[in-house]
Order: sequence, then C-alpha cells, then structure tokens
Amino acid sequence: MRFPLTLAFLAASLALPAPAESPRTDLATAVLDRYENFSIPEKQAALSALVSHRETAAAVLDAMGKGRIQRSDLSGFAARQIAAFNDPALSALLEKSWGRIGNSAPGTEEAAREHARLKGLLTPDVLAKANVQEGRLLFKSVCATCHQLFEDGGHIGPNLTGSNRADLDYLLENITNPSAVLGRDYELHTFSLKDGRAVAGMIRKETDSALTIQTITSEEVIARSDIQSQENPGISMMPAGLLTGLSPSQARDLVAYLASPQQVPLPGEGPPPPATVPGAIEGESLKVLAKTGEVAPQDMRNWQDSTWSAASQLWWTGGKPGDQLTLALPVPTDGTYEIFAVLTRAPDYGTVRFSLDGKALGDSRQIDLFGSKVTATTEIFLGKADLTAGDHRLSLTITGAHPDAIKSYMAGLDYIRLQKTR
Repeated sequence: MRFPLTLAFLAASLALPAPAESPRTDLATAVLDRYENFSIPEKQAALSALVSHRETAAAVLDAMGKGRIQRSDLSGFAARQIAAFNDPALSALLEKSWGRIGNSAPGTEEAAREHARLKGLLTPDVLAKANVQEGRLLFKSVCATCHQLFEDGGHIGPNLTGSNRADLDYLLENITNPSAVLGRDYELHTFSLKDGRAVAGMIRKETDSALTIQTITSEEVIARSDIQSQENPGISMMPAGLLTGLSPSQARDLVAYLASPQQVPLPGEGPPPPATVPGAIEGESLKVLAKTGEVAPQDMRNWQDSTWSAASQLWWTGGKPGDQLTLALPVPTDGTYEIFAVLTRAPDYGTVRFSLDGKALGDSRQIDLFGSKVTATTEIFLGKADLTAGDHRLSLTITGAHPDAIKSYMAGLDYIRLQKTR
C-alpha cells in the first residue's frame, strides 16, 4: 500500500511547528511503516524531510538499526545533516546505525587512510567481479540526486560523464576527500532555524531579507529573520563518507559502475540492442559452405577497446596454415562492386588472404590479424569485382601468423560491405 499523503505534504508538515500533543514522530512512524513500498526518488524525498528534525532523524536511525531502512539508502549528505545538529546522543546513534561522518580537509591523514583502505579493498581482481548493473542502481540512490552520468541524474553537482573516471585514484580522491578542490558554488552551509529545523545546502541566491538554498532535493527560500545560527565549515556539499553506508560488495559495484566506459542496463532491464553498421553483411549471418576447424558466432561485448557491428563476429578456430573457410556472400543485384571487410585483431590470430569465386581478390595481399589486444580493424578494401545477383563463394585462407603472435591461427570476421559503383 502506498502512503496516502504526498511527500510534498510530508515536507510541508514537518516544516510546521509541532504541537506538544501531536509530536512529529507520529508522522515519521506513518511514513516509515510504508517506506519499503516507496520508489527510490520517494525514499530520498522522505529521508530528506525526516532528517530535518532531531526527533524524526532519530526515528530514521532507529529504523535503520532495526533493518527497516538500508544503510545505503541514507546518503552521506543526509547523514551530515543529522551530524549538524551537534547532538551527542544523535551522533552516537548515527555512528552505530550508519557510520561516522568525517569532514576531511585537503591533505588530512583521515582522507589518506580511507583512500589507502579503499584502494586495498578494490583491487583489479575484486573490481572484475563487480555487478555494474547493481552499481548503477546504487548510483541512483547514492549519487544521482546531485550528479549526472550518461545523461542520468541531477544537476546539483558536476556532471561526471566526461571526468577521468577510469583512474581508480582519481575516483577515490574525489570520494574520500571531496573538499580537496572546493569551488565556491559547491561549498556547504548549514542553518539552524528558529522552528527547530536544520537545513544544509549551497547558497544559490542572497538578498537583504532571504537566502535561497539548494538542498539535496530542492531549492528552499529561508527568511534571514528565521535563522538562529549559520555555519560555514569550509567543506564541500558532497560528504567525505560517501561509501561509509555501503557494504564492501556495494562499494565494489558502485565504483565499477562509476568507472564504466558506457551505460549499462538496470537490473531486470534487457541490454540495449547493439548498433549495426549501415549496409553491413554481418559475418555471423553468412552461410558456411566449407570449413576446416570450427566456425561460430562470438559475442564481442566483453572487449571494451573496440566495438563490432551488432556486437558480434564470425569466429574461426582450429585451423592451420593452408586451411580455408568458404562463405556464401549474397549479392542483391547485378553490378560492379567495391568489397570492404572489417575483421578482428588479437594476440593469437593469424594472417589471411581473401578470394571470391576461386579468384584472388584485388592484389591478393596478406592481411595480418595479430594485435596486442582484441580490437576491430578499420574497413579494409578487399578489391573490386563484377558480380551477378545471388550467392557467391567468399573464401578466407590462413597463410601463417605474425612472428610475435601465439600460433593459434584464429580469425574473426565482423562484416562485409558491398558498395555498388555501377
């Protein structure tokens, strides 16, 4: 069952003075009883409203201690807002239920220790086992309110898409010590109001009578006459304890997603359809007429240094020099065609020559498929031919291998493209 009142009503209700006979904790209890049925944005909005008061913040931490709220649901920003009450009992409950908030300044030992700890935890072997789909889900709850990645997320903080995310040290420096390079637009200010609320955020606008504050969920206009006290601790709005509320596996998944070179589907979503090159005759779609060894389609999405049309290739294994693979090449209409191909290079691939209908294509040159990494070639011009409509016999012959190659003599064909000239 969904909470019958809107979360906007919740925020407005918590902003009003609480009558002695009707404590805010009653409203917090009603919300937390239905919390598990909220969407991610609704959970974020609910927690943002609830942590704005001491008593309702305590209810949140109590629910977290009982397992009704996941630690990862409470952002570091919301945790910092709780810490801003400077209430020893509340801070102790925060540390017990969620973790400790640090205000690491540039170069502090605390930030350096956390950086070293996380780097030791997030080794290449550990990150290789990450579930980046779960990482994207964590990004939506932990980071996306403020930051955008792959056009998904908010605009409060910097867009992360173009940053140096593949560098683990860069990521960890920004996570453990976000105040190291502090722009004025992202500086945190905390306000204690006369109605008992705490508001934390960035100052977007100032007038003689009011301040406009960008909080984690919205802009709020605060009358100067309503402010009891104001603090400017000289730290970023992004908290230093971003990963504090996450388990080691969650930290692994989130960091792996932050470093990913492309968007991934959310859990339960199918992957986006792979892109295809216009006019490509996919290698994996060609009928095999004759072969030595094994020939099969191969999914190429695991290799991140290149892209392949339709994310797949025709993979030829088990051959040796002199062996041949013959495929049926469909030609749509009579005409003169230029013939292009994209193949794959890898450490254990051989050298090949192409022929068409038993005749060498072009100058019958040898194509070397050796490479230090698995990558796709650019389009290679194979030659020009007069062709009739229908199937023709396209053959690849293994001629050997590069001196530095592992002598497995494999080959991969991404696609053939025919370009009619007349």
